[in-house]
Amino acid sequence: MVTVRNGTAKTNANGRADVAFPAARGNANYSISLTCKKEDFPVILSYSGKAADGFKIHALNAAGEAVNNVTVDWLIMPEVS
Repeated sequence: MVTVRNGTAKTNANGRADVAFPAARGNANYSISLTCKKEDFPVILSYSGKAADGFKIHALNAAGEAVNNVTVDWLIMPEVS
């Protein structure tokens, strides 16, 4: 059985949102998908710090500046080997 987790996060003044899972996964072997609402475009979404207990989302504009108050929908899916 594949366990998919998803949620919504909003970036702070530094253009970052911390995602913490309610229960840590067994490892950090999962894929992350990020999307934002149409009205938040254009924004570049990325992530860092992928770990068993969560990850960080980053939102930047085309000039590379942090964008706050971006609502980001995220989804993680375990990697299948």
